[in-house]
Amino acid sequence: MDRTNEFDWTATSCEEQMRHARAASTIARDRIMREYDWSLHPEVVLGWLSAQKGIGLGSALSAFFNGDPWRFNYLPKRDVSAEYRGVASLLDSICQRINAGFYLPDLAPMCPQNMNKLDAWVTNQRHDLRDHRRGRWVIESEVLDPLFASKRAAIEEELRRERALQAKAAEAEKAGAASKSFSLKKLVKPLAG
Repeated sequence: MDRTNEFDWTATSCEEQMRHARAASTIARDRIMREYDWSLHPEVVLGWLSAQKGIGLGSALSAFFNGDPWRFNYLPKRDVSAEYRGVASLLDSICQRINAGFYLPDLAPMCPQNMNKLDAWVTNQRHDLRDHRRGRWVIESEVLDPLFASKRAAIEEELRRERALQAKAAEAEKAGAASKSFSLKKLVKPLAG
């Protein structure tokens, strides 16, 4: 039985968290990657989890964005304060594995919040390219194709549903207008009197 949801990450030591992560199923490890609180022991716990086979791309990207990479993206490595060097190094490792295609492409979709962060990140990368600059972490677009393909498919399905609803509403409106113009008085000649 998977007890990942019952485990109190905030009230346990780094060693207990590692024992729990090592004992977790692949699916549970994937979920831990998505949800782990970076204010706890990310360098140890996420450092180990991010190197495990069976982690999904969406989970790796979620972990990456949960680590708030924006705060270091344009900061030279030497200017990262000692207290954050481990976090920045972990972000380096996760991004390198993402770009290497280490993570599985289709385990579970990213939550909308992290999908929006990914959209913003990719948009910033395009602006950086246009402006002839480069951040510390560049996520290769080819690696993201599976995620964006599923997002495109979801958007297209939503558009199809919306168009179908609009077509039904237009038909109902036409039918309502036609029934309002129909009158029994128009069919029956008035009696002259």
